[in-house]
Amino acid sequence: KIYIDLMRRHKELLPHWSKNGGRDHIFIFSDQGLNFFPEWRDWIPHSVFLLTEALTPHCGPTCFNPWKDVVLPGHTDYFRYRRM
Repeated sequence: KIYIDLMRRHKELLPHWSKNGGRDHIFIFSDQGLNFFPEWRDWIPHSVFLLTEALTPHCGPTCFNPWKDVVLPGHTDYFRYRRM
């Protein structure tokens, strides 16, 4: 709900949004963050996402676009580091 309230005010809060339709804005979503904002496709489909997972549970591969989004490791302990 908080995301929707903010996006309804995006022209007021983000005056440069209209220039490129949000393509030059970056949003950070950790772990399953996109699950808390399922309406993202309606509001920010062209924005760049920094994600900790390319395959977000309950969202699947459609949440990640390799042409615009970036995946950052969310947690890198020694075991995960050795497997990279």
